[in-house]
Amino acid sequence: MKLLLKIIPLALMLGIFFPSHAVTQKEMDQARALATKAYLRFANDGSGYLDQISPQSMADLEKQLKAKEKENIKAFKSIPVPSGYESWTKEQLVEYWGKAFSTSGLLEKGRAGRARAKKYIGEMTVSAPAKPAEKPQPEEKPAPAQKEIKEEPAPAKAETPGGSPTIAEVDSMQATLDKAEAIVESGISAVEPDPQVSKVKDHSAVYIIILIVLVAAVIALVVFASNVMKRNAAAARKKPQDNNSSAIAASDNATLLEAQLKEKYSEALAAKNREITNLGRQLESALAQSSTMRKEIDSLKAEILGLRSRLASATRQPAPEQRQAAVAPAPQPAPQPGAAQPAPPQQPLRTIYLGKVNAKGIFIRADRNLSVGNSIYRLDTTDGFSGTFRVVSDPTVCEMALLTPRESLAGGCTGEDLENTAGFSKIVTDSAGTAILDNKCWRVSRKAKIHYE
Repeated sequence: MKLLLKIIPLALMLGIFFPSHAVTQKEMDQARALATKAYLRFANDGSGYLDQISPQSMADLEKQLKAKEKENIKAFKSIPVPSGYESWTKEQLVEYWGKAFSTSGLLEKGRAGRARAKKYIGEMTVSAPAKPAEKPQPEEKPAPAQKEIKEEPAPAKAETPGGSPTIAEVDSMQATLDKAEAIVESGISAVEPDPQVSKVKDHSAVYIIILIVLVAAVIALVVFASNVMKRNAAAARKKPQDNNSSAIAASDNATLLEAQLKEKYSEALAAKNREITNLGRQLESALAQSSTMRKEIDSLKAEILGLRSRLASATRQPAPEQRQAAVAPAPQPAPQPGAAQPAPPQQPLRTIYLGKVNAKGIFIRADRNLSVGNSIYRLDTTDGFSGTFRVVSDPTVCEMALLTPRESLAGGCTGEDLENTAGFSKIVTDSAGTAILDNKCWRVSRKAKIHYE
């Protein structure tokens, strides 16, 4: 801290005797061109060619612009050039053109070039202001001796249990800042004003004073923070056992809670699994009952259709000659013993060729004649309502059916390992299946049983 108090007056005097650079008209024009370039680059995504140019003035920039940028530049050119910039520093130049991006009327995308513009202008070289005509300097007088400021001993620090600053520490920090300000004031009074730097002295001196005060405050805060951290570390070392026991207790509680949650979850999962198993068994039983009832219904339908056909044949009216014969029957010779009774007339047998069976058990195609590539089964019926079917024994049909047994045969046939067709070329029907006509479509009532050879 003592070293800092000795350095402050020297830094102040150096800041006063080395003025900041100023801005010329040419440099203002160049800064305006660089800010305009940054605005145009962000206002139009297709203006990548601007990255390759470094304009020295607005005229230089406008000569290299394309049509889109010539349109966008109008809004930025409306920003006026400030007056009195000849006494500006580079920092003021950067700040002015950075704020220019907040002007109303600019494109929102172009405002994003603020940081790029400040970077471009910050890299410029600003020349020093012109020196005024030399005047005879007054005879230098020796500077009065700097008043020595005695350091008063800081009051003893009273530690607080919470680690917060005490009143004594705050007073000590305030006394340090007061001493720094006193040294700065004494250093300023010891230097005679120079007319060459009178224009920039006001701003530079204020900035240097503020910087020195902030540095002193930061150093004091760092020392104070270091002391607080040391006290807190010492307090933490006094109670390691308490912290360890608390951590162990918290870990045990978390482990116990986790075990309880796992147990509850396992019980709930086991109950749900049992419920799902029971529902699956009930579903299988219901499906089996439904399949059995379906088969019984199909069999009853076939039987009903057969009975209807027989009833229709029995109730047919006889021809007129037969009716007259029935009214006046001619004497018939008595039947001779041993003579055979004539058999009742049979219905003609019809053959229908059927295609594959879909998922609903219905044959998807019916033809009067064999259609190779479409027909798989041959159905024989006498009444047109029910009949028996078997796989067509044609070699070509068998060969095609064996290529796709699941699609061609599984819907209408049963047998051992129907999908294993390797090495076989013939399909043999062991027992014919039955089919009934349902809503103008033939539907499987009972599947045929087959094997391969």
